[in-house]
Amino acid sequence: MIAAITALALGGILFVEQEIPGFRWGGGLNAVTGSTCVCCRQTDLDHNGYTDLILDKQVFFQQGGLIVVDAPAPTPGADRGAACDVWGDTIFLRDAGRLEVVAWRDGAWETLLDQELEWPAPVDVTPADLTAGRAPGVAFERFLHDIDANGTPEIVVPAEDGIHVFEKRQHEYQDVARLDVLPPLEFNPPPHELLWPPEARRIAWPARQMGCRFALEGNRLWVVSTQSLPGARVRYRITRFALDIENGYRLVEEKTSQDFSDATPADPLMQPLRLNSDETMDFVRQDTYTSQASVLPVPICETQASTDGGRSFQRARNVAFQRTWGGSYVDFDGDGDMDMVTHTTGLFDGGVRESVTRLLTSPVVEHELGVHLQDSDGRFSQTPDVRGRFALRLDAPPLRSELFWRYPMGLMTDLTADLDGDGRCDLIAHDRPERLAVYLNDGRTFSKEATATIRVPRACLFGVVDADADGRNDVVVVRCEPRGGKTMRLSRVHLNRGKAP
Repeated sequence: MIAAITALALGGILFVEQEIPGFRWGGGLNAVTGSTCVCCRQTDLDHNGYTDLILDKQVFFQQGGLIVVDAPAPTPGADRGAACDVWGDTIFLRDAGRLEVVAWRDGAWETLLDQELEWPAPVDVTPADLTAGRAPGVAFERFLHDIDANGTPEIVVPAEDGIHVFEKRQHEYQDVARLDVLPPLEFNPPPHELLWPPEARRIAWPARQMGCRFALEGNRLWVVSTQSLPGARVRYRITRFALDIENGYRLVEEKTSQDFSDATPADPLMQPLRLNSDETMDFVRQDTYTSQASVLPVPICETQASTDGGRSFQRARNVAFQRTWGGSYVDFDGDGDMDMVTHTTGLFDGGVRESVTRLLTSPVVEHELGVHLQDSDGRFSQTPDVRGRFALRLDAPPLRSELFWRYPMGLMTDLTADLDGDGRCDLIAHDRPERLAVYLNDGRTFSKEATATIRVPRACLFGVVDADADGRNDVVVVRCEPRGGKTMRLSRVHLNRGKAP
């Protein structure tokens, strides 16, 4: 049986509304690849031509273009918190001393492989839910890679002594290569020593740590790590390796290259983020400070991007609250390169009197978006190529509003996805207390009026993801409701069916 749905033909876009328990829309950007991380997996498990939805604890199957939510199957490995990845229509589960491969056959899970396997590094500690007797759900990881392009995935696992490659030989996986590509361990700064009272003194054993990020693209391996320098400064090291697959995944030294960023203070202002497809690692940075030229504490946000390995930065400065750096870069025009998105708040337009009056009496916040497109040389336009100005109406003036806290956190606007299928990112704004509005982009500006609206509860969060994998981005609305003495997190997905007839 398919759960009740509501079809909304609003302003030319048709949405089909469904409740999908436990669904989340994403997990930020992968810094090395620039791709979006997701909190689920999607594949056609039952071979009916429709993509099914694998969540951490449940699997929902799709039939006839609708997701069946009242007859879920339990996600394999959810009872023990296994690491999970998907290849084709099979699910790989990795936990302590074990590898299991399962598939959905004739209405039930069938085990295709159940192998005892000692991993080179311990799997995550026992989840708290499992300790308490509850099913913790699977942890989605990306450990399957078809490095040799033969159609059968290899398993890639990082460990203290390097990155291990497991290859399927005969009917089981074997540890066939250890890639010595990880940076050396470094000593942690010593902890604060407690000297008094004497009985509280303890010997602090020196600890070492190593942290890095890596990504595989065919037979190319990227490793991004930090290197400590004197004066509490760090720099990023980017190493690119080539693998000789036919010779046991040997590292090809003559094809190995390494770059370093300029030294930066040891705070998380600068982050690596793949902004285009060239071989140079890119970096982004965001600084926020208060203007010294105003009586009011006007926030200034400086968005910065480097496409030359950190040697130089391109900057855009706006009157805005700080947002997460990942939301400031999207492939706006669909050319494969990330573009820079800037935000400007209208709360401080005019002088002090106008700003104070606005904060105390007006429920409307004027918000402006600017998009700086990236060209083929890695340069962002100095002034926005696309602009849009929107009026966000709160439930009360900012200083008395229960919803205003969402605005400076960037939770009232989303510019990450194409909604009408023209290849350009469109805007979704929580521009009324109980509605989301879609503003379409024509390449130069956004529609002045909402092209479509979705009715939502006031206390909600929203995001965009292609939930049913039909090629159209959908809108996910998450809200919390008290049920049975507990707070339940409920997810409602508005499936995008394209332009309404």
